[in-house]
Amino acid sequence: MHGGRDEISVHVRAMEDILKRDSYYEIPLYQRNYDWDFDDHVIEFWNDLKKEYESNLREKYFFGTLMLVNTYEEKDRFIIIDGQQRLTTSLMLIVAFRDYFLEQGDTIKVDSLNKTLITEYTKLPRLTLNVYNKDYFLKKILEPKKINENLLSLKDDPSIKTKNKKLQKAYVVLAEKILDYKKNETNQKEELSKMKEHFLRYFTIVENIIDDLQRAYRIFENINNKGLHLAQSDLVKNHLFETIDAGSKALSAQEKEDLIIEADDIWQNIIRILEMIKPIDESTFLRMYLTAFVKLVPKDDVFKTIKAEYDTKEQVDNFLRRLEIRVSNLHKLVKPNLDDWNKDQEIVDYLQSLRKLGQGAMYPILLSGMEKFTEHNDIKKLVINSTKLFFRAKTVCSRNFSDLEKLVDEICKSIRGDKEITVQKIQRIMYDWKQYPVDDEFKVKFKSLEL
Repeated sequence: MHGGRDEISVHVRAMEDILKRDSYYEIPLYQRNYDWDFDDHVIEFWNDLKKEYESNLREKYFFGTLMLVNTYEEKDRFIIIDGQQRLTTSLMLIVAFRDYFLEQGDTIKVDSLNKTLITEYTKLPRLTLNVYNKDYFLKKILEPKKINENLLSLKDDPSIKTKNKKLQKAYVVLAEKILDYKKNETNQKEELSKMKEHFLRYFTIVENIIDDLQRAYRIFENINNKGLHLAQSDLVKNHLFETIDAGSKALSAQEKEDLIIEADDIWQNIIRILEMIKPIDESTFLRMYLTAFVKLVPKDDVFKTIKAEYDTKEQVDNFLRRLEIRVSNLHKLVKPNLDDWNKDQEIVDYLQSLRKLGQGAMYPILLSGMEKFTEHNDIKKLVINSTKLFFRAKTVCSRNFSDLEKLVDEICKSIRGDKEITVQKIQRIMYDWKQYPVDDEFKVKFKSLEL
């Protein structure tokens, strides 16, 4: 128990219960943008509502889950950890209904719907989005306008930023669906009123409320370890940005937002570079980084390790900047060009061979070596030795990948910890590896190798 409440509580609630209590919902500044596609998720959402309403069953319709953090100190504030896309789309549906009835001059329904969009006593927006979507949602979508007027202004908005286009499209699609529903029938307004009530009354959410943000992330980690939901990289990003957020409490809201945007710009640049060197993704790169500069960890322990290593704002700031530098170095290794390597065609050829053969196994050695050694010839020898080792041990002689990883970890430890380390010492570690294939084995297996 925590403060007289359960640490985790689960409730089945209708949408009207979620939207009419005097509480407000916040998507953390650092969470991802609104991301539902209009031609997939949003239209499917509308079609589900239409189908359920027209079935006349008037039964609860399970609409998904929400994972929320609600602390004992802030009882009216719910932080959305999971389910933001669903809740945001629901609010936009309500906005579109509100704007429709505003155009119809039905002030009673407009006032009723506004109570789902704005908290009754504190007069706060029911939902606050992340740092990129927040202002657009509040000023462009939530502000009351007649539905056709709002459609026109949103469609003809030349200043819209890319990060808000899915929000814009979602509202436009929902508003157009509302206007099109039974548009040639005299009872359109009555039918839309009933449909709106059906959504609020029968669309049902399983609401999971957790009393602590860190506990929520641990639950996410456990869900992830069972093969569900978030990737390790998503957990890492949430932890890094939440740490920046929590460590900036003394700053103004604008200063905090600026820090989150700066951190997100770095993260997005890392993602952009990784897009150019597929199939290496964020989780793979983070594990390479840890092997090179911290320690070898199992795939499922990437988040846990980073969380333990970087748990203050200053540590996270430094970590993000190092990630950005080192992903650029990884790009030079995976997509080598002559300008990056002193016009040395031989090193480019070896790196291209390593990319085709190596499954990324040797990159931690090269990443750490690029920072340890300043002479081009030292790095070149390291590239050649690493490529030859992988070709001999894995490509030809089929050594176990996990054993090779342990050797890579040993070499990276030496690069990190031995101030007198040289490429010759690293080569000796390779040759002294207990599983290093001798020449006779290599020759026999090479003759039967199928390429």
